[in-house]
Amino acid sequence: MAVSSQGFFGAIEGDGSNTSTGDAFAPYYNGNPTLNSAYNPAGYEYDIVANSTGTVYLYDPIFCATSTKQDGSGHAGAGDHWLGTPVPASTYYIMYDTQNTPLTTADDGPPVKEVDYANQNMVDESAKYGGAAGTNQYNYSDSGSGIPSGATDCQSNLAHNNWVTFSNVTAGHTYRLMVTTTDPNNPAGNRNENFENMFSIAVSGTNNQIHGNGSMETYANIGSGSQEFYLAQIDRLAGAGKTVEIDLFDPGDTNGASWLQIEPDTTSSSTAWQPATFSYTSTTPNGTVSPWPTSGSTNCIQTHGGTGTPPAGCTQTSSNNNSFYNNAWVSIFITLDTNYGLPNPPGLINNGWW
Repeated sequence: MAVSSQGFFGAIEGDGSNTSTGDAFAPYYNGNPTLNSAYNPAGYEYDIVANSTGTVYLYDPIFCATSTKQDGSGHAGAGDHWLGTPVPASTYYIMYDTQNTPLTTADDGPPVKEVDYANQNMVDESAKYGGAAGTNQYNYSDSGSGIPSGATDCQSNLAHNNWVTFSNVTAGHTYRLMVTTTDPNNPAGNRNENFENMFSIAVSGTNNQIHGNGSMETYANIGSGSQEFYLAQIDRLAGAGKTVEIDLFDPGDTNGASWLQIEPDTTSSSTAWQPATFSYTSTTPNGTVSPWPTSGSTNCIQTHGGTGTPPAGCTQTSSNNNSFYNNAWVSIFITLDTNYGLPNPPGLINNGWW
């Protein structure tokens, strides 16, 4: 199965992780033993709108730890890795028929399909994603603390670095796919599991769609350069005369200088997907580095300090090697005037996709 990249992997952290590593909702802790007040045992929800019969596929849904890249810029492949002391990892994929009421779970009924990848103790020992056994075997976690006893080599697992069939969907139905690291049958059972699992989701079928509902965690696994991904689809009816609020949690987890910009759609091919001007606020980050204004009007935010060349319109706020918004929320506000989406035709060049 071939699917064009959308610019990022879906991601979720283990039930026993801490929010400071980048996940606002799946971790049970906000610095163990402090609890995460935003913890959601259901994890993340992806809605699948089936306008025709089709099939849902998952890419690399298992936890198969990969080693860090040779240049030290992150973990290879999809990027699965332990965030602390390595222990077996669990991820659960559960799909429900919403009865076409995606805003409530009251009438969902039992799962249409559930696949549990529980207590997986695996590492990729291939030359490309892990290195030969005995060379990179202690490079599968951010803590550098080795791998669990009895770990198996998952480089040839059919659910690693491959699309696997998850479930069929029926025309006229809307489904919710829940991805969680909390054991549905034992909610407290995984609170020692501290890891990050990356995956992708796709659905086949004419005009079928899949999108995050409410929140998503994303993982852009690149060494350097720019990364763009689809943020949201905002048509004229939804956006004209309104203010768009974009809430980002912990957006600065990189190894060097990085900047963030938002690119709206417009009715002109010369201005579509160009950086927007916005105001923003942030909660108090962990740490003492705060060289940026917490509000104002700009078209760019520096999210991590370091040396580098800012994109056009951005400034070098700080060269200190710090993540400015660690464990913090950044709220971006973009006000659209009443002419958003006009004239029509041509209408929005990219069908409203930002």
